[in-house]
Amino acid sequence: MDVGVVEEKQKEAALVVFRAVSRSSRVEWVRARLFWSEVGGSIGSHLAVWDVEETKSGVPVPVPDEVDGPLALLRRETERPGAGAWLSAFVTVTTEGRYSFEFNYDQRPSWTNSRDPLSGGPGSAPSDESLLADLARHPRRPEALPAWYPVRPPAGDETPTDGEPERPTTPLAPPSSVADLVAMPGWADVWESVVGHLDRVLPPHVSRQLAATSAGERVPETDDVVDGVWEAVWADQVTSLDAAGVVGLWEPWARATGRDLALGASVDPRSDVHAHLAPGSPLDLVLQDLGDVVDTLAQAALDARLVERVLDADAPRRPSGA
Repeated sequence: MDVGVVEEKQKEAALVVFRAVSRSSRVEWVRARLFWSEVGGSIGSHLAVWDVEETKSGVPVPVPDEVDGPLALLRRETERPGAGAWLSAFVTVTTEGRYSFEFNYDQRPSWTNSRDPLSGGPGSAPSDESLLADLARHPRRPEALPAWYPVRPPAGDETPTDGEPERPTTPLAPPSSVADLVAMPGWADVWESVVGHLDRVLPPHVSRQLAATSAGERVPETDDVVDGVWEAVWADQVTSLDAAGVVGLWEPWARATGRDLALGASVDPRSDVHAHLAPGSPLDLVLQDLGDVVDTLAQAALDARLVERVLDADAPRRPSGA
């Protein structure tokens, strides 16, 4: 997380709200509170205003579109590795120019109940489908998921119809193309993270659907899966490290592939992994290498899972009652 970016985007969003309320409010206001939520790429929001007697105005103030950009970037910037991104935020501003932010990671938001915007439930907006899509973009470890969070496809999606229960996802051994890499120090954890995030965003019934689709037709969907897995693993296994840890992960791969180890030795261990690095700097080049390797692992895991689903579909079924 870049603290400077966070502070800048908070200030930018608060200023947009301040100007919108000052321009549009029909009452002499003392504070305003914006509810803003992004889930699965869609946005829900509303804006409330209190007057000098601390009475909430019944006249709605339109939410300015200009606030979406800084808040969407703020959400991405404050994402917690393994714990996902916040589901909604409250932005409070006052006539004196003060502002504050409250972030909600665990309560289901409601985009329609302005009186209680943290009272969402099944069948309301955002939908289960949106929440599942958001989870694919901002993965969470199982223990970081609230109990209410939908983790299975909503009713009506395609599910097995042959009377057999859904087969659980099995551990995935690294294919031969990446087996040597995964055997290197530190990389078994990366592979485990890749497989875990892949199976979270690609449940068995979805992987079977992709496996049954021609390779050319499924490219856009598989590209999205690989990108989502990459982002989650990058946060979980790479940018969670300090500069010395990043180099420690890189060195076994660099040694095995003939990379000049002097590059890693020239990285300042005090460097900030999250900072905007100068292009071509030692740490930037090391991170580029690691980015390519994580991408290779994500693609290999997806390919192996799809091959597994094809073989599973071709396997003879056990007769019922046998």
